[in-house]
Amino acid sequence: MVNSVQGLKDICNQNKDLVFLDEFLAGYTKLTEREDKQLRYFCKTELKGIQDLVKTLDGADLSEIDSAISGLWFEFHSKWIRFNAINNYNAVMNVEVNPLYVLQSASITYFISKIEEFIEPDKLEKMKKIMTDVQYSS
Repeated sequence: MVNSVQGLKDICNQNKDLVFLDEFLAGYTKLTEREDKQLRYFCKTELKGIQDLVKTLDGADLSEIDSAISGLWFEFHSKWIRFNAINNYNAVMNVEVNPLYVLQSASITYFISKIEEFIEPDKLEKMKKIMTDVQYSS
């Protein structure tokens, strides 16, 4: 976990130009110019949040870093659940989904996959179980 903070910095630095977003959007013509700007702003805001966390973790001990990365994962996963609920509801009730929400959800999925690189596999499985239990318990 020693390189976790550097890894988070790398996520921000490697994605600051939103190249991953251009890959998502290749051939995707359903966004208006305004929605495209909203999506880019959304992604940059999410990256800024990660950058702010990285600055806070400068000099932190490993347990604090591990805890912060877990919290970041829970935050992003909660956002993904929200977008997924909106997209599923719209698909069922309105027979169409908002392409901006779909791409925001895809962006969150991308960030989650990057954050997961810094979480031990057994811990990640426990975290996923917690989120599944929370999401589907009544």
